[in-house]
Amino acid sequence: MDLSKNQRHINILILICVSIIPLIFIPFSRFFELFYGRKTYEHIILYDFFYEPKAIILTLLTIVFLVILFRNRQNFNEIFQVDRININLFFYVIILFISLFFALDVRLAIQGRPYRVDGFSTMLVYFLLFIAARTSKLNINSLSKALLITATILSIY
Repeated sequence: MDLSKNQRHINILILICVSIIPLIFIPFSRFFELFYGRKTYEHIILYDFFYEPKAIILTLLTIVFLVILFRNRQNFNEIFQVDRININLFFYVIILFISLFFALDVRLAIQGRPYRVDGFSTMLVYFLLFIAARTSKLNINSLSKALLITATILSIY
């Protein structure tokens, strides 16, 4: 698979991240029972409209990016550039990984808080998508149009 085809796939992936992800919010209702001392339970419905659905879709897009990387192993150096920004981000991810060993709740550190999903796994997804965005050669007009359409739809909502 040549680099231009991979570049086109990465560009589509970045356009999806910029234009589709802000529009995703799916209500996931979960019931919680709170015990209030008088043998009565109160049911509370908590909704996760925004963070969890977006984190799931971003994870799927990151998997697609990793498949593109795997299929294009011979041009790996063209996708991952060794420069100051990537080296600093790499050290940041290493420090985040080391901090997992000092966390009081490792599951919380990896997954993140419920209804926020901001743990190590999400930071790793953001890191990989940032690398994808840095390697993309998107036309500024197509990116501007996608952002404008998404912002218009969101402003109407």
